[in-house]
Parts: sequence; C-alpha cells; structure tokens
Amino acid sequence: MKLMGGYQPLNLTFLEIEAIWTANDMNCILCNDGDESSDHMLLSCYVSASVWNAISNWCNIPQLFAFTIPDLLSAHNLCRCDKEKKALLQAIIYTSCWCIWKERNEAIFRNKRPSIPNIIKEIKCLSFLWVKTRGKMGC
Repeated sequence: MKLMGGYQPLNLTFLEIEAIWTANDMNCILCNDGDESSDHMLLSCYVSASVWNAISNWCNIPQLFAFTIPDLLSAHNLCRCDKEKKALLQAIIYTSCWCIWKERNEAIFRNKRPSIPNIIKEIKCLSFLWVKTRGKMGC
C-alpha cells in the first residue's frame, strides 16, 4: 500500500483485520466497555478517543472524528493544509492506529494496564522516527 509521501510504516495489514479474539471475554481490553472490534478499539473506545483528542491538539487541527476505519485513514484529506502537512498527518494517524493496537496486545499478552499518556508518547516518538527515516529513503 503506497500512501502519500511514503511516510507510512511498512506493515499496516493489521487494519484489515476485523478483530482478533484472544480471550473468552469479548469486552474491549482497553476500556472494558463495549465489544472488542477494530471499529470500537480505534474509533469509539474511551482510550482511543482520548488519544485522538491529544493528537488533534498536538497537530493543531480540529478534533478528529470518524465513524469508520476508512474515514479515519483518510481524515488527513480534510485538513486545510499543504500537501506535506497532510502527508505528516496521515503518517501520525497510521502511527496512532499502530500504537493503539500495540497497547491492546500488551494488555492481552503481558497483562499490562493500558496507559493513555504512554500511547501518546509512543505515537510522538514513532511517528518522528518513521517520518525521518522514510523521508531519507525517498519512498
């Protein structure tokens, strides 16, 4: 999948998975409220909503709202900014999805308690690294 500017991480197939069930409990492991699905986890979960709020503030853009994952992944197109900032925003959105997914896996497989500040910190670090390294590769 080639995205604008080539800033996205290499492997994003996790977004194509509707849900992976790893436990008998069907509740969202991040918020313990609502059935776990990729839509809930990335769009309506309290944890992800808090992350999107922080990302919107960090990027100085209007609040990110989406009802479907494809809407979320194309939200950068709604930004009234130049092509380069749209590419950066797209990379940050993809990185955010990846970090939310990783936090979910940490909670399931390592019994780690989800932490919104840690997710946001990781998004900022990873998005910087991915954009910096992918930009140098001319991808």
